[in-house]
Amino acid sequence: MHKGKFPVVGFVKDPSGVAALFLGKQEGKELVYMGMEHPAAGGGDAYEITGES
Repeated sequence: MHKGKFPVVGFVKDPSGVAALFLGKQEGKELVYMGMEHPAAGGGDAYEITGES
């Protein structure tokens, strides 16, 4: 499990909202794909998208 701030580089929408988020990580000048996170996998907590960087 990775903890930290990862930019959202994409998402999968479903009728109830967001089904999954695609996350990246800055490595030098490159943005590297880190994986996909499902909101339900986080213990049922909703994502808070604030637009902060």
